[in-house]
Amino acid sequence: MTAWEATPPPVTNPPVVAPRPPAASIETLRGDATPIAGHGPFAIVEALLKAPASVLHDVREGRGASFKLAAVIVATMAITGLVMAVFGGGWQLLLVPLKLSLGIFFCALICFPSLHIFSCLSGAEQSARETWGALLMAIALMGVLLVGFAPVAWVFSQATSSPIFMGALHLMFLGISSTFAIGLLRRVLAAMNQRPVRGIGTWGFLFVLVVLQMTTTLRPLVGPYDGQLFHDRLFFLAHWVSGS
Repeated sequence: MTAWEATPPPVTNPPVVAPRPPAASIETLRGDATPIAGHGPFAIVEALLKAPASVLHDVREGRGASFKLAAVIVATMAITGLVMAVFGGGWQLLLVPLKLSLGIFFCALICFPSLHIFSCLSGAEQSARETWGALLMAIALMGVLLVGFAPVAWVFSQATSSPIFMGALHLMFLGISSTFAIGLLRRVLAAMNQRPVRGIGTWGFLFVLVVLQMTTTLRPLVGPYDGQLFHDRLFFLAHWVSGS
């Protein structure tokens, strides 16, 4: 080798790039994947709002989270129904909370099979029990949000005598709450499977339709009691147009 020839550079191995974590993992849920801190009646509500990952942990570990979530749903729907019934008074104060509490569980039971099937067809691997727990988490969050809107609904119920306006107001609150609930459901299922689960938006649209039909079947929820527990079949859009 002559003096002017350059010395070849040393051979180095390319830097090892750590693989990126899945786009949807347990970190998509706020909080740590640890048991719910506290055992009071509001502990699971606080966890839903601040650390849903801890609720998911208890759901997957079978720590009785499903029963606690069901209790939250009953309590929040009863409170929401009571605020709705104040506008009509009388028997509505008893019937509307009962209708909402039972009706939302009926909607959950109707829509649960399609949710599990949709998620499994998208490659999800969670069990049916875990899917049910995720659905309860979403509905419980929806109930908590509806309770949060309850003071606003009560103020307007004391300021207007229009059942159409009050019905529209409650539907708006239901739409907002359902949007957050379906978003939580999407994140919970993604966290369970470490990847996004397709089809949840389509299922969410179906769930909202079922809930809207439930509100028509159990009418009247806003306004005075009409003396009937069961009414003729009526599509919810026809109910809104006709006002019957």
